[in-house]
Formats: sequence, structure tokens, C-alpha cells
Amino acid sequence: MDVTVEELKQRWSDLGTIIENAKQEKRSIRKRLSEFPGYHIAPGRPRGATTKVERNNEFITLYKDGKTCTEIGSMYGISRQAVQQTLKRYGITQADSGRKPNETKCSVNGCENVGRVTKGMCPKHYSRFKKWGDPNHTSKEFQEHDPICLVDGCNKDFKAGGLCYNHYMSFKGFKKRGKMIELREFLEYQKSKASKKSYEH
Repeated sequence: MDVTVEELKQRWSDLGTIIENAKQEKRSIRKRLSEFPGYHIAPGRPRGATTKVERNNEFITLYKDGKTCTEIGSMYGISRQAVQQTLKRYGITQADSGRKPNETKCSVNGCENVGRVTKGMCPKHYSRFKKWGDPNHTSKEFQEHDPICLVDGCNKDFKAGGLCYNHYMSFKGFKKRGKMIELREFLEYQKSKASKKSYEH
């Protein structure tokens, strides 16, 4: 069915009128509802918080009682970031939190790290366990070496992972492309590469 431009304009105008009337009716109903005891204005707020100031004060109380920003956000139907921003405006810092710090000690013998643990291990040892299957795993190449690049024939100072900047970036590229994972493979590759060059010459 063909519709003229004038008809579309009229429909648009009618819709605007309907929306405006709906907004006014919504405000009127909300005002009447607010007269009932215990009514909470904003959706997502627990019963009892009738104003934004009261809600923010409840944020502070809950945070000091040990609740996290994520937990508070879930209670009020808002994001963790919104809770953090509100607390920040009121000068509330992490030091004000009533949440007890995690004092669990790493279960690996000889490790004195205390804090967040996964499967009884600190982040360092859990990372080793996840990658190598052994929380005490240490690559032989990293145990003792001179302060120069581990690649044979390279006399540059190492910058990261026992390698100079150029070799480290090269190794990082190989790992990213999935060609090799262990440093041992890279060192053998560089050694064979150098041997091939010397043979050609």
C-alpha cells in the first residue's frame, strides 16, 4: 500500500504526541507510588533505598562490611564499575574495605608467598604447574648463565628471557606463530642456522 509523505509526517507527529503523553502519565504514576511507605524509586535498588544519597550510603556501609564492588553491583542491578566510581567520589579506598585479606600461604615447599592462591599455589608456582606440570620447574638455561645473550655467537647483553632484544623478539615471533614454544628449541635452531651459514662460507 502506497503511503504519501504527508501521511508519514502525520503519523510521526501522532507518535510524538503519544510518547509525550505516556511520559507525563509515567511521571504522574511514579509520583503517586512514591507516597506509599517503603516504595523504592529506581529499579534494582533494594527495598528501603529511596534516594540516590541513601543508596550511595548503603554502598559505603556494605563495602566497609566486607562486600566487594561486584557483589554490591549485583545487589543493586548495576555494574561493578558504577559502584567503584561512586565509592571513589565519596573518598572510599580499598583500605576502607572490611574484607579480610587472603592470608593463605603457598603450599610449595620453601615458598613464603602469602595471598591469592589457586589449587594451593601462589601465581608464580601455579603458572609453572599449569605450563609444565611441575610447580618447581625451572628451565636449565635460566638457572645460571653469563649476562649475555644465550644464543651461541651473540655477545649482546640479554634484555629478557636470557636473550638480547633482537633474539628475544625473534623468539617471541616464533611462539606467536606456534612454530616453537620452548627456549631450548630456539637455541638449537639458531645454532643450526649459524652452522649452516659457516658451512656455506
